[in-house]
Amino acid sequence: MNKYVTHEELKITELKLENKIDKLSIGIENIPDKIKLLIQDSEKEQQRQHTETVRWVVGTLIIGIVSTSISLFAVFFS
Repeated sequence: MNKYVTHEELKITELKLENKIDKLSIGIENIPDKIKLLIQDSEKEQQRQHTETVRWVVGTLIIGIVSTSISLFAVFFS
């Protein structure tokens, strides 16, 4: 095995490294866009959960008020 590298082998290795660096830089440039999309998805999920919680609270209050009204009506008018 030869300890020395030829000029051609060095150029090939250099080109491979440059390609890998280019791919890495493209991936790094896309990170802010990916983070932005993740944040938007998270905000949409939080908004959906908030809407669902509000609907549950309102529904629970309406059912409680109706059942209390019916109970009071039955007590006072029977």
